[in-house]
Amino acid sequence: MSRLSDIAKKTVGNGGLTGGLEKIKLDEVIKAYPDGVSITGAEIVDNNGNSFPVFTFAEDASKYFSGGKALREMVEAWIEDYDGDLSAVNDDLRAEHVKIKMRKVTTKGGKTFTAVTILGTVKAIDTETGEVISGKEPF
Repeated sequence: MSRLSDIAKKTVGNGGLTGGLEKIKLDEVIKAYPDGVSITGAEIVDNNGNSFPVFTFAEDASKYFSGGKALREMVEAWIEDYDGDLSAVNDDLRAEHVKIKMRKVTTKGGKTFTAVTILGTVKAIDTETGEVISGKEPF
């Protein structure tokens, strides 16, 4: 695809990391994958001045999900550590997935947020069973 086509697709929202994938809600991810998901790609999307992260994951390569503050801060830290090179971040995520577990938490004040636990990294996932094939750390 040409450079101009790539830019055009990103502009209208069907390009980039999530192009051609189906969106799944974060609550659905938490329910469907209670033991966590293995992140294979990430990016920050800006929607009229509001930024949020989007992720692809090994357990279902046909879908993507978006996250809130904690997940955005995680992606921003990766990008900062990689000197702004999101492409290099995603190259490493494809080679070594970061496994995270998410759960909904309600504060005493009644606000709900997503708590994120970093479980470690995995090098391969059996997409049929969701089992780690190699690279277990420290699960």
